[in-house]
Amino acid sequence: MDASSTMTARVYPLHRSTRPTLWVWADPCSQPRCSCRDVLVAVSSAGEQVAVALGEHVAEVQARKDGRELVDALASNEPVAWLELDEGELTTLGPAHPLSHPDLAALAASIDGAWLDELGREWYRRKRQPVPEGQRYPQILDPQWRRGELLAWDYVFRAVRVDTYVVDDARFVAFDRHCVNPACPCGEVAVDFADERTRRALTMMVDAIGHAAPRLFGPPGQARSDDAALLERLWAAYVRRYPNYVARLAARGAALKAVSQDLRPAGETARATSKPGRNEACPCGSGKKYKRCCWLKSAAQVSE
Repeated sequence: MDASSTMTARVYPLHRSTRPTLWVWADPCSQPRCSCRDVLVAVSSAGEQVAVALGEHVAEVQARKDGRELVDALASNEPVAWLELDEGELTTLGPAHPLSHPDLAALAASIDGAWLDELGREWYRRKRQPVPEGQRYPQILDPQWRRGELLAWDYVFRAVRVDTYVVDDARFVAFDRHCVNPACPCGEVAVDFADERTRRALTMMVDAIGHAAPRLFGPPGQARSDDAALLERLWAAYVRRYPNYVARLAARGAALKAVSQDLRPAGETARATSKPGRNEACPCGSGKKYKRCCWLKSAAQVSE
């Protein structure tokens, strides 16, 4: 997504198919030691220069005032708000600054994952930190993962955001788990929505062409019905945030398969340096015994 500089912040165009382009001035926190995820945004549908002027006005006021005075110094009809970077939700500057302005309402309906990720990269740049997106963790973050199981992209690669959804005051973090066996054509993905408070997850299974089906556990009854309704709401929010979710999930799955030979479950590091026994599981993750899988390949290479 293109962006042009204005002072210390940037102006982003959010293109919409049936409505005028929104121009958004966005100013993430630049304090190196501050961990807040709030971005100050000002938006205009009247053109880039209007957004630039509004953003410069907000920046000037912000430079002269602290947080409480910033609210008092801006006119109540100015389309300015806070954006929570991980949740993708707008919040008001205060009671005198409602989110009812048409441009703020249009922005709330236009926020997508691609733009939030770009703001996430800018969050690091503003703090003069390297953008970690796509970097490998030293080891898999899931100590329970075993070969043959689906593995979450976020447990292998670093992201610039925690993909979070708020439903009925509960916060859910989304993880997409993939088959990492390069030889497997299944294309199946599990998108988990984990409740931050209870750690309980609701799962939507997605096939290679985007068809989604809930996977719910437990006895039938009212609780299961409530889970199904909640999962449908979470999945609808996910699709709104990632309208190209099929391509996104495919790219993340391909990234995992590309490094599959380097993935080691917890406790297997020492074994990785030695040859497995002929009757042990093959380390490639095929589920076959070593003597019936990669041992045959290595033996064939020696004979050649």
